[in-house]
Amino acid sequence: MMKRLMILLALVAGMAFAGCSDDEEQVLPKTTADQIAEEILSYGIKEATIRWGGDMGLSEEVTFEIESPFLIAQKEGEDFCTYFPLEKLLYLYYSETSNYLILYFE
Repeated sequence: MMKRLMILLALVAGMAFAGCSDDEEQVLPKTTADQIAEEILSYGIKEATIRWGGDMGLSEEVTFEIESPFLIAQKEGEDFCTYFPLEKLLYLYYSETSNYLILYFE
């Protein structure tokens, strides 16, 4: 009985490993930040107004680039950058007529 169980276990393990190949590429699902980055980049612009902090929050016109999971914003004429986590984006507004993007963060 024990011998049959060991043979069965060896067969099952062999079948499990036979289905795996080191040559196959594993595709990981896109993160929320990656999906947001794709949407923002699909508009093809590098300038936006960023608003954060709710009704009494701040608003800045910036140029930006994306290095997922962050949107990196820089105000014209300043040497420092601000990193916004893409997963904290509440919503965005894009105007096709004026090619204008507004990003609302928490």
